[in-house]
Amino acid sequence: MRSTLFSAIDFKSSLLAIGTLSTFMVGSVEAVDIGYWTFEEGLAGTDIVTAVSSANSPTMDATQHSGNEIPAAYSSNVGGAYVYDPVSGSYRSNNLSMYGAAGAASDDTQLVITGGSSQLTNSYTVEMFILVTDPNNGDGPANLSGTDRIVNIDGNTRYNVNVGSNNLQFRVDTPTDSSGTSVYEYGAPLEDGQWHHLGFTLDYDSLVEQTTISLYVDYANAGSVVIDGQFDPFNDIRFGHDGSNDGIYDWWFDEVRISDSALTSDQFLRYSAVPEPSTLALISGVIALGIVVTRRRRS
Repeated sequence: MRSTLFSAIDFKSSLLAIGTLSTFMVGSVEAVDIGYWTFEEGLAGTDIVTAVSSANSPTMDATQHSGNEIPAAYSSNVGGAYVYDPVSGSYRSNNLSMYGAAGAASDDTQLVITGGSSQLTNSYTVEMFILVTDPNNGDGPANLSGTDRIVNIDGNTRYNVNVGSNNLQFRVDTPTDSSGTSVYEYGAPLEDGQWHHLGFTLDYDSLVEQTTISLYVDYANAGSVVIDGQFDPFNDIRFGHDGSNDGIYDWWFDEVRISDSALTSDQFLRYSAVPEPSTLALISGVIALGIVVTRRRRS
């Protein structure tokens, strides 16, 4: 009978298994951030001057759009004290978000990354947390008509993610079709005063020369469509609120990230109340236990 927890062979096998587990926990797609705006560089209640991107700064840093009716500001309203990134397997603290206040005008509140779309690859993911409320409690979701752009990859209208007539919508132009297509509409209202996660993936297959575009709402696939060709953006990237709904809604945006591949829903960012022990800490603990047991066995 063995009197120790690990034999020498068992211990090596265990380390191999743990290494495999840690690789799985980090994520199978080796995605790289193209741009990631956390809004942690500011002070709550002040206007944003430069939203610094944690990737490719200063090229992907965002500034106020010249057409804003109301400046985008920093807010302490967040959906979780921590953010977990399944791709890197890491947590970070979360204190601030981007805020676009309701106003009497169209309340356009956007940040712009000048020339940012030149950094995009053929396949990529755009994700963010968004919260929309009606501060007057008089205009419900049924009054959310017209078009309110959330993400604009092209700086014009060639690729938009919109909220219109209560639906989340795509508009995509391709080199062979510039008429604009509402790729998918998600019928459940988002302006309910709750934080939601939105994810948009473009996955280009060069073998068949087609792009699969998918929409995710709160980590569930709300719909996908396949278009011929690839989306070829050029110009600026804008995110925030750009629309025609008479300024009746307050908007918050948090953790806006663009990745260089089409992520799966289990790789999207997640809010967390507290960070869980890291994989590294788990591995270190098991290694330490194995060393102690091995030493006891030798003694």
